[in-house]
Amino acid sequence: MISLISDENRKLLKNRIVQGILLLYCLLFIYFAVDIIFFTHRGYDKYDGEFAIFSGLEAIKWEKEQCMPFDGKVLDEDFLAEAEKRFGFQYDVCSCEIYSVYNCFIDRTPMGTVYDPVTGTATVGTVIEGFKKIEDVIPASSVPALYRYSGGYEVLCQKLSFVGILSVAASLIISALVFSGEYTAGTDVLLLTSKFGRSRLAVAKTLSGIIICTGVFLLFSLLTALLCFSFYGFSGADGDIRLSLMRNADEITTENLRFFGNAVTNAEFTGFIILVFFSAILIVSTSALLISALSHGSFSALSITFAVFSFPLAVRAIVHSYEYIVPYSATDSCFALFPVILIADWSKTLWWGISYNIAGENYPYAVIFPLIALVLSAVFVFLSIFAYGKRRLRCVGV
Repeated sequence: MISLISDENRKLLKNRIVQGILLLYCLLFIYFAVDIIFFTHRGYDKYDGEFAIFSGLEAIKWEKEQCMPFDGKVLDEDFLAEAEKRFGFQYDVCSCEIYSVYNCFIDRTPMGTVYDPVTGTATVGTVIEGFKKIEDVIPASSVPALYRYSGGYEVLCQKLSFVGILSVAASLIISALVFSGEYTAGTDVLLLTSKFGRSRLAVAKTLSGIIICTGVFLLFSLLTALLCFSFYGFSGADGDIRLSLMRNADEITTENLRFFGNAVTNAEFTGFIILVFFSAILIVSTSALLISALSHGSFSALSITFAVFSFPLAVRAIVHSYEYIVPYSATDSCFALFPVILIADWSKTLWWGISYNIAGENYPYAVIFPLIALVLSAVFVFLSIFAYGKRRLRCVGV
């Protein structure tokens, strides 16, 4: 069986379309490297009135210098006091992750009146009234939030979204070619009447398609992680993800962390990103394998697979035209289970903002979606093997 799977892997990798997809992965990886090395921008005030822009590796070095004094500290009143002493309330002083955390706790009254008793003048603008309570910004903060410099994880989360989206699209194309390619080339009769054509070859082809799709995703996810960490450093694995989420998400998103006890580390959060995309790739690849086994050629397999894949997006557009779909509503949560919606609406907090109430307990998207993907993928794999077997019998009888 291993040799059969290896043969099928080599056959897929020799396909020109698959090679073109691998080239896209390589170009995306090169773009990541160029972006980090040359185009990363940070702006700041040198405290002497001179505004400067750092780019690339110099910007990363500057950010580390700003953030490392706070590394390893628990977010509390002393943390905020030190940040205020270092940066004040001016955004330009520190356009980096530590100020973004600090900025979330500044209590502002919009369009207030600021009176200067020295000059006797009043200015209409934002009044800063100190800091909000920590528990008002981070729900259930009985578990202290630990800050660790996590520049590598911040960038990795952004890059993984690109890798994941490309991988879902690639799995659709690659899997659609697994069985249909034999029909197009006219080699299906030879294979179906071979020694292993009845069952083992069907299993080998199915596993090969899944291995290639998921393997390429995991490989380039690993390479992207190594790229990010090599420039930003490996620090931040045990940092609290709430310090990142609270400046990018609403209260519903952070509340869903209760399922995991609130204290989710940057490394665990990154793992969930990989898990969600891995699950989407499983659903797409196995469903495309089924369509490929039922199709008469590569073109029809790709066309039908693309239509089935994009169908939920079209349905949601129609539903949305008659009824406004509220974010995190039941309708929104149902549509989110389709991989095409995951791609269309991808954001760092998608799977934390959506939850599903089952038997009175709320389960986050990052838990429910992989479970559904596992069950559906198993069903699609069985149906693919069965469909290929039925197709084989008809071919033999010709």
